[in-house]
Amino acid sequence: MTAAPGAPGAPATATPEARFVAERLLATVREDTGRADVKASVLLSVALGVPPLVVGAGQRPPDRPSVLWLVLVAAGLLMWLVGTVSLVRAMLPHGGTERVGPGITFFADVVAVHTAAGAGGVAEAVGRAGEDVTAWLLTQAVDTSHILFRKYRCIRWGAGWLVPGALSATAGLLLG
Repeated sequence: MTAAPGAPGAPATATPEARFVAERLLATVREDTGRADVKASVLLSVALGVPPLVVGAGQRPPDRPSVLWLVLVAAGLLMWLVGTVSLVRAMLPHGGTERVGPGITFFADVVAVHTAAGAGGVAEAVGRAGEDVTAWLLTQAVDTSHILFRKYRCIRWGAGWLVPGALSATAGLLLG
């Protein structure tokens, strides 16, 4: 296993080509993060817009609902709730990363360093990052990639819960 960028013993990556690749990698991850947020917001809009449409469609619950109807509708509502919460989680800011060790790449790092060492600590961390900008870019790309991975996992879970929830609720309404 190789050392993390910027860590003691890490290979020097200060060539212009390496910096170009690191900048492109970081830009690509940031673009993908923006697309993930758009996907989550569109899915969330649909998830929040469909229930009022279904309820407003004039479907009344049966006077004496069957157990199957109750189970299907309750399961659909529960799955809708879990899927919606998962999509909201995808869009919320992520304040942590899996990186272990030094580095100041986003707001949570700045707050942590400032809390521990004050403004001088932030200035020192920025100075260390500036010593090897390519390593800093790669560290930021890794941190942002972990955030992107968590966003897409939340989107997959959200969609994975919304689809069967919609099918279950629809089946319950059709059987009612």
